[in-house]
Amino acid sequence: MMPGSNAKDESARRDAKPFLKWAGGKQQLLAQYEPYFPVHFRRYFEIFIGGGAIFFHLWNTGRLPESVYLFDNNDELINAYAMVRDRLADLMAALAVHRTRHGKAYYYEVRDGDCRGLFLSDVERAARTLYLNKTC
Repeated sequence: MMPGSNAKDESARRDAKPFLKWAGGKQQLLAQYEPYFPVHFRRYFEIFIGGGAIFFHLWNTGRLPESVYLFDNNDELINAYAMVRDRLADLMAALAVHRTRHGKAYYYEVRDGDCRGLFLSDVERAARTLYLNKTC
């Protein structure tokens, strides 16, 4: 079990799934890759997390150590992961706003907005990333 967690939290985490679809995703290839995954890791580094299919698979099978390092060169993607980890309730509230406003015109408004998110909070940027990922 992870430090600071309880058995109920731990069992919920074992059903974790990627929350994004990402180009080059490995979800469909997990069975093919399984024989090549180590049984134990001292440390785990994933340099291009993308949708995280391998990370979530290894997490769900209980093979990941405490030292896990997830990276990507896409700042919006990393921000989304950080907000899921650190501010999930705020992120869910921001996603609820997108859900109530969803429609063709709204989608294009969000998509065509400032792509760098200069005037958006980290939570709003993550919500935008998830909304566009799920609706485009």
